[in-house]
Amino acid sequence: MSQPGRAEAIPSTADILAREEARARVVEAVLALEEPLRTTLVLRFLEDLPPRVVAARMHVPVETVRTRTRRGLELLRANLDHSFGAREHWLAALVPWTRHSPAPLGLTLAAMSIPAKLAVSTAALALLAWFLWPQEAAPAVATPSSAKHAEPAGESRDVVSAGLTAATSPASQAREIVAEPSGQQSSLAEPTGALRVRVRSPNNPHALDTSVSDYVVRVVPGALENPDLCALEAATDQAGVARFEAVPVGEARVTVDRNFAPPSTVTVVAGVETELEIRVGHGFDIAGLVTDEAGRPVAGAGIWLGKSPELAHGTRVARSAADGSFRLRGILHANLGARAPGYRPSQIAYFFGAPQGEVSAHLVLRAGSGELRGSVTDLSGQPVPGAVVRVGSPGPTDRNANQDLDEDWGTLARTDEEGDFHVTGLNPGPCPLLVRCAGLALLRGEVEVPAGGSASFTGVLLPEAALAGHVRDDLGAPVSGALVRVGQEEGPFRASARTRTDGSFRVGALEPGRTLSAWIEDAPGSARTEFPSEVGRTAQWEAVLEALGEIRGRVLDERGAPLARWGVYLDDQAPGLLEPDEHGMTTEANGSFLFARVHDRLHQLSLNAPGAGFVLSLARTNVRPSPDELVLRVSDAMIPSARIVGTFLDEAGRPLPTAQILPWATGSPGAGFESCDPRTGRFELGPYPAGPMQLIFRAPGRGTLVRGPHALAPGETWDVGEVRLEPEGRLRVRLVPAGLEPDESLDLVLEPFLEPFEGTGSERLSPPLAPHAYTLHVSGGEFEQLALAFAIESGVETVLDVPLRRGWRTRVVVRAPDSIPLGRLLVHLPSGTLEDFLWHRERESFVETLRLPAGTFAVEATAGALRAAGTLVVEPVDRDEPALVLTLE
Repeated sequence: MSQPGRAEAIPSTADILAREEARARVVEAVLALEEPLRTTLVLRFLEDLPPRVVAARMHVPVETVRTRTRRGLELLRANLDHSFGAREHWLAALVPWTRHSPAPLGLTLAAMSIPAKLAVSTAALALLAWFLWPQEAAPAVATPSSAKHAEPAGESRDVVSAGLTAATSPASQAREIVAEPSGQQSSLAEPTGALRVRVRSPNNPHALDTSVSDYVVRVVPGALENPDLCALEAATDQAGVARFEAVPVGEARVTVDRNFAPPSTVTVVAGVETELEIRVGHGFDIAGLVTDEAGRPVAGAGIWLGKSPELAHGTRVARSAADGSFRLRGILHANLGARAPGYRPSQIAYFFGAPQGEVSAHLVLRAGSGELRGSVTDLSGQPVPGAVVRVGSPGPTDRNANQDLDEDWGTLARTDEEGDFHVTGLNPGPCPLLVRCAGLALLRGEVEVPAGGSASFTGVLLPEAALAGHVRDDLGAPVSGALVRVGQEEGPFRASARTRTDGSFRVGALEPGRTLSAWIEDAPGSARTEFPSEVGRTAQWEAVLEALGEIRGRVLDERGAPLARWGVYLDDQAPGLLEPDEHGMTTEANGSFLFARVHDRLHQLSLNAPGAGFVLSLARTNVRPSPDELVLRVSDAMIPSARIVGTFLDEAGRPLPTAQILPWATGSPGAGFESCDPRTGRFELGPYPAGPMQLIFRAPGRGTLVRGPHALAPGETWDVGEVRLEPEGRLRVRLVPAGLEPDESLDLVLEPFLEPFEGTGSERLSPPLAPHAYTLHVSGGEFEQLALAFAIESGVETVLDVPLRRGWRTRVVVRAPDSIPLGRLLVHLPSGTLEDFLWHRERESFVETLRLPAGTFAVEATAGALRAAGTLVVEPVDRDEPALVLTLE
């Protein structure tokens, strides 16, 4: 449930006059300070200069500036007490400036005198107001249903910022803040224990497990506020052991950099060394080289590995040697990049290989980089050590790109004891920054990085915005261990906390001045709210969980025998929900499965057999939570029994260590990667259920091939034979306006591939394509949908003219039984055949929205042995009601 932000009241004329009088008296109090205190405060708060720059201008040490700042503020408080008669009077007068974050001063102030600047500068008064003002807790932000369980707020008390960082911030500890009780001690007082993590990996399928070195282990203490900000990392030694000496007690999540399994959980006990063993799967090795654009090796480059293309939140796993080489072991699949001082970062390279194989990598660093020097302080000018700074973007947001990406990716830095940081090897141009430290507000900024030059940045972290409250179930009982998430940031900027035994929580270090979303995870129910985050204030949320249901059932064959270890996947039928139900599990020995914490709405269940990847055997729609057991019966024809064999080689007949094979069955939601034997190129895939199957052969940087579709029969072995790469060709698409001009809504998709086109204008160029027959699908916005068949020849650029005309909106409805194999919808056009999967359903029907030219078209729907056909009449008008209804029989 969400809450709208509070509207600001319009001040009366008397209020405005009172504020202006208060403004004048504050200005007088500042000007009444003696030198050098007055100049110190003016430079620090009016000119917004960091202490180092103030020190340089006044020719004194930095510590002298900080001492003068503290002394000046103390005298200013005393002068204001005397001027107003009582502190509560001048504090009340400062209220208008404490409700908004101070904005940077404009350049128009530069030529004014100091009294004039003070007289007009709201920002200067706001900076002073923020430091002089004792922060109070904000009014509560509660959902309407929480009122019956609300409790009085706890008594205010002075607290020390909590949270474990690489270096605890003395500045944060010294701040005088009145805030809601956090229920959490300072990280300095947290009881800790030791943790010893051993990583094991089999070096071949028949050998005993062996310990592995140089893997990076990450420990996230679950009991702390904002645990991802407090994460600990260590590399395994020659014995495969990573040691952590001071881990906060309680449950912790442990991950390994190149292991894609869910995090392991361990309970850390005070004063005791806890041991944990993690087994990682078979992987391939990467033998890499880092060079510049001229091919010269680059020594000391950092090698970054990520499970997604967001490499700024990845892990530095190696450095290149003197000859530019590096080696990584046990990779399952990875996004890889390199950074080094004096160079722009490499592109993000994607790698996939066969277990026990070896893949070559060449990462190229580019010239023309810039650097950034920055400092981070709090409002008093004290440096903030240990702050995490993300310089640049996190990386491409497509977490499943599975291809090389030439896009910007940033890096993380931490401020030193002086609050400084220095980052080299940046792409020139606008550079976004994100700064976070426990106990202070998150800061977002941007600088312009010059090519071959250096930019500077001074960040002032304001008092933190926070959210606190309790989580209770629908009966009012406190919920312990629920995860409270705030905002959408990831990595160390992810804001979250677990509820304590009394259901209480607190999430701090939030970004102020925004309306943030908060929601509950890992709980026997769901809740969501929105709240305005404000500097130095703690919003309250008394969350009451909406009760969730269960979906339970069994998977059986035609004769009623249980099917064990089958994958069962649950998804919402309606796409784009804020709190989607997306779960997966495997069946027990008796074929049973149970999905807990499911919303009361329509869902779809899909099944696949062990080893069948994403190839589905059954889908059941219109499933709601219920106490009744659901029985899913899989026909003999859909029990996987078909296999696929063959050999995949390069054009010279050599095996490809980076080969990828994607078995794609009609109606399946995706394809899982398979690999070849790295010594022979031989592959054996399956078993799969019967039905149409395509094989997509890929080798990164070497093009793509397709075999099929082939109708697999039960028990068949499809021998594809020898598949060899050939020199690629390309497709050039020329967009011809025929009533509409190309715009951002236009979408060009190649089938059976999904690689993007290059360019955004009237001409688009495909990625390299292997010789094959293809279909170009054109859609988006009001454009008429087209399906254009073409063929690519080896070494030839094919040109295709695409007319851009308006299409008329029409809808086709396909009705089907609840339990069907996933199927296809085919619309036969003069240009080709539009094809879509019968996947998402609304109520009892599949609903497909199309944009077609006026005319009459044949339409077919298929799902396993079920068929339906009809004639679609499209008139030159947009229609929302169904133009054709088909029933699968």
